[in-house]
Amino acid sequence: MNENIELKSLGVDNNRVIRAFGQEAQVLVSSEQTGDAFCVLRFFIPPGNVTPAHLHRATDETFVIESGEIEINRGGELLRGRRGDVICLPKGIPHGLRVIGNDEGVTLVVCVVPGGGFDRFFAACAEEFKKGEPEMPVLVKLAAKYGIEFQSGPLCRKQPPPCNAGTAVRTLAMLMQRH
Repeated sequence: MNENIELKSLGVDNNRVIRAFGQEAQVLVSSEQTGDAFCVLRFFIPPGNVTPAHLHRATDETFVIESGEIEINRGGELLRGRRGDVICLPKGIPHGLRVIGNDEGVTLVVCVVPGGGFDRFFAACAEEFKKGEPEMPVLVKLAAKYGIEFQSGPLCRKQPPPCNAGTAVRTLAMLMQRH
């Protein structure tokens, strides 16, 4: 991963919006802008929305909850996040989330992955959702291309490894200072 990313050259473009899985994602920093080191997305998730259980083979995710209440099953450990909470989802640990309560969940998601791509995965899924509700095998095939595996059955309880957020967390802190 490139540790010498020029933050001034990233240029945040808040106009790119991607819709899939009943969620809307605003691309704040794309994988392309960071030389595939990481991406930052702001998700708008309606109340009751559930993200299917899945795991990332190479991606560490860090969630910063901006509003609403999010419940995350991280490898069998049930976590709840509210405004200001930060939740780390290390690679290789199955997780799924849902918005609880009556308020929309707004979450900044920082994805650190060699080769980048979570924003690309979500965009590819959005193209399938534009055609109507996609069949699960189509989404499974897309996910595999980006090192993501959908899970079935209960999530096992497993001690998560430390999350490696490095450059992305520093960038996220700078972005948050601007707002």
